[in-house]
Amino acid sequence: MQLDSVTSDMQQQDRLTLLRQLKHTDRRIKQVVLRRRLQKEMDRYTFIRRTAISENEERVVQVDEKRLECEIATRSDEAKEAGWRSSLPTSMLA
Repeated sequence: MQLDSVTSDMQQQDRLTLLRQLKHTDRRIKQVVLRRRLQKEMDRYTFIRRTAISENEERVVQVDEKRLECEIATRSDEAKEAGWRSSLPTSMLA
């Protein structure tokens, strides 16, 4: 129903106005998609970081902060290359 009214409105507009509106709408959609992708990447990195820190705390001999940061970066790169979805628990994939 809403689609019908939008289609009707589009048919009544001139081509230039319609193209301007579609360009604006396209930009907004791309922005939303980019923000969602960025949020997923941030969630992935946060999960990897928390896991590495937790594992370091459980070690008998903990690594220093510099090595821990390098380990986190390595894990993050490996997860990205391997398709990070397979490295996350299913609860984070939603």
